[in-house]
This record gives sequence, structure tokens and C-alpha cells, in this order.
Amino acid sequence: MLAVTLTARATLALAERKWGEAAGFAERAIAAIEATGGKDAPELWDPLAALARAKLGAGHPDEARPFAERALVIGEKAQITEGDLAPVRELLKQVK
Repeated sequence: MLAVTLTARATLALAERKWGEAAGFAERAIAAIEATGGKDAPELWDPLAALARAKLGAGHPDEARPFAERALVIGEKAQITEGDLAPVRELLKQVK
């Protein structure tokens, strides 16, 4: 539940263009999920994507790329819908 809340707060911060705040919430969500579900937990795709968006928004596309790539790999493996993964694919186009 903590990770879901942190991811939601990251999403809200992204909407407000508060890149640092969004990154902080996303990083905490990632840490919480990894602590309970491991480095390949299916739930990781969403906060990883949020962290990538925060890094890109802050003007750090090179930092955003590995998070977006990892989000996509985990999302595909977890069979997340194409509609949900489409923004991650678009994000990757922006950071390449």
C-alpha cells in the first residue's frame, strides 16, 4: 500500500512539474517494492516510469533513459497493457 501511495504522489508531483519532489516519491516507491518483491517485481514499472519522467522534466535525459528502459522491460514481462506502456515507449523516444 505504501508503494501505491508513493507512486500516486509522484504522479501528482509530475502533473505540477515538481520534478525533484516527483523523483523523491518515485525513488521511495521503488525502494519499498524492491524490499518486498525484489528487483524484478511487476509493480516496479509504474514508479520507474514516473522517475524517468521526473528526470526528463528536470533536464536529465541521460539519467531518465535507464529508468524508462527498465520500466518497459518489467512492464512487458508482467504483460502490462499496451495502453499503459505506450507513454513509457514515447518517453524512451524522447531520451534516445
